[in-house]
Amino acid sequence: MKKERGITLIALVVTIIVLIILAGISINLLLGENGIVTKAKVAKKIYGKEEVREKVSLMMGEYAPNRHENNKTLADYLQEQQNAGKMENTENNEDGTYSVIIDGYIVTIREENLEIIDISQLGPRPIVKNIKIIVVNEENETEIEAKENEVEFGTPLKITFDVTFEEGTLEAINKGTLTEGKVEYITDGTEKSVEFIITGKIGEEEVRKVQRVPLEKFYMKVELEASDIKENPTKYYGEIVTNYTCTSNGVAVWRIYYADENNIYLIADDYIEESQMPNSLNGNVANSYGTHQIYFEDIYTDETYFLGNKWITENSKAKKWLNEYLTQNPSKSATSMKAVAYLLDTNIWQVYAGSYADYAIGTPTIELFCASYKDTHPNRYIEYKVTNANGYAVKLNSASSYAESTAGGTIEADCNNIYSIPNNRSFGMWISSPNAGSTSRMFYLGTSNLSASFPHTERGFGVRPVVCLNSNITLEKIKDGYRIKENR
Repeated sequence: MKKERGITLIALVVTIIVLIILAGISINLLLGENGIVTKAKVAKKIYGKEEVREKVSLMMGEYAPNRHENNKTLADYLQEQQNAGKMENTENNEDGTYSVIIDGYIVTIREENLEIIDISQLGPRPIVKNIKIIVVNEENETEIEAKENEVEFGTPLKITFDVTFEEGTLEAINKGTLTEGKVEYITDGTEKSVEFIITGKIGEEEVRKVQRVPLEKFYMKVELEASDIKENPTKYYGEIVTNYTCTSNGVAVWRIYYADENNIYLIADDYIEESQMPNSLNGNVANSYGTHQIYFEDIYTDETYFLGNKWITENSKAKKWLNEYLTQNPSKSATSMKAVAYLLDTNIWQVYAGSYADYAIGTPTIELFCASYKDTHPNRYIEYKVTNANGYAVKLNSASSYAESTAGGTIEADCNNIYSIPNNRSFGMWISSPNAGSTSRMFYLGTSNLSASFPHTERGFGVRPVVCLNSNITLEKIKDGYRIKENR
């Protein structure tokens, strides 16, 4: 009988041991610290990181050439890329850098030179989606999404978006309300952007996310030149200019009074007090009867303004607003012209001409008043004419003849009272122009009419300075009126 051969127990054990050793070597080669799988993961991570670097570099290359020409901030550009689905999120780090989230990585960019300074894998954090900007309409509850350059400045906007945080717990937001993952916030109508800080927790670790929502692009761009105001005076005359300041403290509020093709004119919102009246060049002080009522008896004795018409022609920047009288053989003996010369002395009234103004005068002239009033009342305005060497006569445009004492009719107390102020501080405002009816009479604008029944020494009328802004000045819309825009 043939003897059968088999595997001995020792051989079996040895074989198993060898197989285990070989398996260990294979597993280590596959899964070990330097194994194939680990190296593949590292390679994938390196490749993914470089792929993200290339994507962001291409975006910065697209943005860089036109960043100054288009006046587009990096924040706005990144937000556009997020809205287009090219990245998940963008954050302003408040240190001159921005972070963007793309393909599971967070990339940090230096704003100054658009350099990528860090790329790292993204850990768990809140995710923002579905950002909506809605025009708030209190009269109509229908929600209308805001469109670029179509919202009037000052209109509140409602911002809504969804927040998810699957690996953690949402806790709070710095603005608006956070309810079941939905954020809602209503602006005041002037915010150019809103930054939301969303906080949450992963276990005991606090995490935060910053979400910036730009808004400026939705508002109509309102920057007004003098010609823009001139084209629509009923809209702009009487509006407050909030940041006009001067060295005198007598005027708290200034309003738009008139505009031509080159300059914007402002008028004091109320009569100034007698303590704010400037001294004449010789040091004489205008007389007062009550805090806001001014007359010019002592100015009459000031030899500085002798032959006032000649003095105005040679010294006043505002002579264009008395042009018709100054160019038609004016009287050399009209005492009213001394008061007019004082009110048109752009040297002493310079205290009301701040850094934004070319010059200031004490009150409007008849020519300036009529130009302004005609702009806002094109169907019923007042006309002027020099009828003799003493000065002007006036009439309503519908009247057949000029009158020396009054234009007749009623001056409207509209346009925020830039023409007539219905209060008891003064019976009206002096107008810096002589009257044809007498060598001593000046015009004044009462609470309801334009007249010249009293001499320049009459008590009871007030003064409201007017300033002519520099020709390069523009105004921009803000919530409570307009402000002077800095050097354009």
